[in-house]
Amino acid sequence: MKKTKLTDLEKQLAQQQKIKDWFDVICPNRDRLITNEDNVSAQILDAEDDVLECSFNYDMAVTIDTKDLSYICLDMDNLQTLQDLLCDAEEYFDKYYDSIDFDDYNDKIQ
Repeated sequence: MKKTKLTDLEKQLAQQQKIKDWFDVICPNRDRLITNEDNVSAQILDAEDDVLECSFNYDMAVTIDTKDLSYICLDMDNLQTLQDLLCDAEEYFDKYYDSIDFDDYNDKIQ
């Protein structure tokens, strides 16, 4: 049998898969909105592969928890991911709060 050499593209794809697999280990839920009623959060990897905990509060903003970090480094892809997650969070909150019967809710808490 004749051995075939991997093309440069195949090597590049294999390397990209290894990187993705590593990212899956350190941050398996990265770049995904995590919802639990009105608690909405996400994790992203910054440009230096630090896990950033992000929360959304239906205020068109994202809060990034930096208490365990001395700094964060965001590249263009990170900023785009945050913008996409923010839009997704706002859509989620719109649907979530539209589904609540506030008259019934107010009756229950009084």
